[in-house]
Amino acid sequence: MPLTTPESAIRAGFLLLAILPLCACEHWPESYAAPMQRPVFDDPDRWERIVRMTDVDAQEHFVADVFDPLSGTWCWTGKRPLLRLQVPEHTRRTYFMDFAIPQQTLKSIGPVTLTFLVNGHALDSRPYTAAGEYTFEKDVPPEWITGGDTTLGAEIDKTYVEQQSGRAYGFLLVSLGLTRN
Repeated sequence: MPLTTPESAIRAGFLLLAILPLCACEHWPESYAAPMQRPVFDDPDRWERIVRMTDVDAQEHFVADVFDPLSGTWCWTGKRPLLRLQVPEHTRRTYFMDFAIPQQTLKSIGPVTLTFLVNGHALDSRPYTAAGEYTFEKDVPPEWITGGDTTLGAEIDKTYVEQQSGRAYGFLLVSLGLTRN
């Protein structure tokens, strides 16, 4: 008597076909998206950098007279705030600064004049007679930016001196840097 009947052979074949795909499954490693492509800034004409007081690395650029941020969007300055940027050679750029003159300052000392600075050169001077938010932009002469460390800043002619601490306050700095012109 045969051990298997044709029916049992068919059943065994179907069972083998049902189990076979389970044996062939492989666990593939997880796949990842391609990394984000970032532009290369070898071309000085494509380079720009504005330091916003909200940037996590903003304090790394402070050289002088920029006080620690008290809010998330601006910093108090002293008389002559300066920031430093690394700039490629032969960079033609526009100086850019967002700032505010507080009402308290104008009430105490009257109208103020700001002189905008690039590597120790006075780019321009402007009087401010009203409190408010301002933006200053002006092209920088290319010979003022030679590459490497570039210092940007502004100087206010008068400061508000807090009676209690004796600290001199100038204006509120929001952002400062160089844009493409």
